[in-house]
Amino acid sequence: MDLMDMFKQQMTNQVISQVAQKVGLSDTAQTQNAASSVFSTLMGAISKNASTEQGAQQLDKALEQDHDGGMLDNVMSLFGGGDAAPASGRAANGAGILSHVLGNKQAGIVAALSKTNNMSPDATQTLMQTMAPMVMGMLGKAKKEQGLSASNLGGFLQQQKPASSQLDGIMGMLDQDGDGDIMDDIGGMLGGFFGKK
Repeated sequence: MDLMDMFKQQMTNQVISQVAQKVGLSDTAQTQNAASSVFSTLMGAISKNASTEQGAQQLDKALEQDHDGGMLDNVMSLFGGGDAAPASGRAANGAGILSHVLGNKQAGIVAALSKTNNMSPDATQTLMQTMAPMVMGMLGKAKKEQGLSASNLGGFLQQQKPASSQLDGIMGMLDQDGDGDIMDDIGGMLGGFFGKK
């Protein structure tokens, strides 16, 4: 299962239009490109965390409890559109997900993505908060359909890591001491979120 393909399938013209409206962009092509870069960045950060046994266990627990992929049945609920009521709860808490995935590096990541995508920081922040629940939902769906557990979740995510010099530069910001490993920099940030009961 390729999560980028799943992402592209979710980003229908209707969804892209709703995302653009929510973020305040008039160019749907720019919106789609920006959403792709945000998706890749979040996937990269989560993948790094899940590369450790503890991180994989915490991610597995979070997916089991809060992110079963059900919201993907009506992605429009993330924007208050479609037939369903606006999504709520931890599964839809984009701000909370970002806070624990990126921690105190969030502002730097937002600034970098804003520059890359020629967007305002506010628009980028809104886009990231919108995309975060989708990313977790996709991971939850993959876990269920692929029968993934904590022991093979990290390997699955490593296979999903996109090859992108842009992503490498942004992910480098998370690796504050420049040793190539962001895990020693973000420490248990993901654990604080994924470990919640």
